Amino acid sequence: MTLQIKRKLIWAAGGILFFLLIGGICLAWQPQAEPSKISKNQPQEPVYQLLKVKNTILIAELADTNEARTLGLSRRQSLISNEGMLFIFPASDYHSFWMKEMNFPLDIIWFDHNRQVVDLATDVAPEGLQPKNSYRPRMPARYALEVNAGWVASHELELGDNFIFCDDPNCGYLPPLVELVPDIKLPIAPDVPLATDEATTILKPESPAPATVKFTVSFTSQAPFGNWADPREQDGCEEASILMAARWVKNQGLNLEEALTEILALSKYQEEKFGYYQDTNAVDTAQLLKDYYQVANVKVATDVSIEAIKKKLAEGSLVITPMNGQILRNPNYTAPGPERHMILIIGYDDSTQEFITNDSGTRRGAGFRYDYDNFFESIRDYPSGADLPFTGREGKAMIVVGR
Repeated sequence: MTLQIKRKLIWAAGGILFFLLIGGICLAWQPQAEPSKISKNQPQEPVYQLLKVKNTILIAELADTNEARTLGLSRRQSLISNEGMLFIFPASDYHSFWMKEMNFPLDIIWFDHNRQVVDLATDVAPEGLQPKNSYRPRMPARYALEVNAGWVASHELELGDNFIFCDDPNCGYLPPLVELVPDIKLPIAPDVPLATDEATTILKPESPAPATVKFTVSFTSQAPFGNWADPREQDGCEEASILMAARWVKNQGLNLEEALTEILALSKYQEEKFGYYQDTNAVDTAQLLKDYYQVANVKVATDVSIEAIKKKLAEGSLVITPMNGQILRNPNYTAPGPERHMILIIGYDDSTQEFITNDSGTRRGAGFRYDYDNFFESIRDYPSGADLPFTGREGKAMIVVGR
């Protein structure tokens, strides 16, 4: 083939490519239909629903789409007192949250598929465009509720409490805050009256708490016969604590032989169920008390304070707290003391500023007293498992056991 023919072929191929390119560009530039006004940069109207959380009526904006859940309350300026946002997820999981572009602190409440509280994060601080912290529940959750910081404490919300969707009169009176949200469409039955200011301000005076409370509770050490070489007894503080509490609930006594049998049996039960017997956190210890000993009136609270513990005791309940025993100044512990420990509180004494405990970590633990401040400082939850490392998110917790 001659050079001249080759050049002609090259020019011909180039021309074909040129026209194809121009045609493609023309096709790409063909005018398209104008998007409808409904879908063009127009946010979806928020949907609200009344909830009854424990004993309180709350207005919740529903976040039930990916877009709504991703945006959350970012860039909002505030919430009114009993307003929140309810995140509804397609399935239960460890749904985590951050505080990106938030302008005010929040309490975050996670609920399982039965709408029961499984975890709480309180007074979570706002962050900017690049948040450093995320908040993840300790158990799978189907719902999450964001409310103003302090809401959980002021309403005494605890693990195990629940919420219901409130679209009928079963929720009782509706609060005046409904009127504070303009143009809101709520599923309110017409015969449900709104509460008046007078109705919401009628309060019964509370009786003063007693200065001293002490319950009679049978005591056992976690090593009833002093066999601390047995690892099951060495790690038996949770078992001993809930055993003492269960016997108190059922008005039963406890001797050393029974205590040893129960502690070893409960260790075996955990090993078969979980694959370990060493450590159980507050939530798992409470569940053991419910499942193994069939004690129904058990709740876990994470808003822990000296006054909160005293209040539960004054109301007639026992309290169990996970502890860092190395901070407690108990001279009967083998130094440096247990880093993961569980203690049963059976009373308090304001005259000496002390909690009264049945501390299973020593054979001298019956009625052992701890200074309020030192005891509170030592309260710290820990991970369930065989000496798992701390995550930094354990916080304080208490198990409340009632009859």
